[in-house]
Amino acid sequence: MLTLTTSSTDAQFTTTAAVKTLLGITDTADDALLDSYITQASRWAENYIGHGPLSAQSYRETAAGFGGRNLQLSHRPVRAITGFWDATDTGTATTMLTTEYRLDADVGMLSRDAGWAWDAPGVPRPFALPLAAAYWAGEEAEPWMVDYVAGWTYSGLSTASDNWSTVQGTTSTGRTVPEDIELAVQLRVLALQSGDLGVVERSVGDLRVKYQSGDEGSRMDPAEELLAPYRSFA
Repeated sequence: MLTLTTSSTDAQFTTTAAVKTLLGITDTADDALLDSYITQASRWAENYIGHGPLSAQSYRETAAGFGGRNLQLSHRPVRAITGFWDATDTGTATTMLTTEYRLDADVGMLSRDAGWAWDAPGVPRPFALPLAAAYWAGEEAEPWMVDYVAGWTYSGLSTASDNWSTVQGTTSTGRTVPEDIELAVQLRVLALQSGDLGVVERSVGDLRVKYQSGDEGSRMDPAEELLAPYRSFA
């Protein structure tokens, strides 16, 4: 089970000023429209990458153990683990110490040499010989409970009480979103502003539209190409 405990105030991953610089715009007539495009482009980038909100938010997640060494969290990159227990009742659960597990922040993976115990009921298989107890797949509980912060920041973190400042041993609260993600958002804004989203020919009469094909269409969109290394299909 995944619960959002603190939502982000970051809805955009670039600024109107940065986009205007790219477009060579100096007046403020289209600021509201560009702001709307930035929000749309930021959500497009988020959906394209595909592993949850890009902006840093805090979550409480319960996860099942399957006897292996890895425990996968739903969102990434993980900025900080703010609480970790071996049961869902924090009053009686044992707190997992940071020395007991390793975190791969970029992929949101927790690993532990002792493994994460399989908690499904063990019963004899009905038609197996010998009749040894085996776990029932799909019957797992979710005893491992993790409080964590995942995602990137653009404008920085403003609430110290959120415990969002510790990032793999550092205390940075500023921007963490990669520059290539911001550039992808800016390119998408430019495409929205020009109406050119992969269209190479258009006609006003009868609304005829021609899309890229053949060699032209075989090349990935520049914005998508920038986001490709961060994309998830899980």
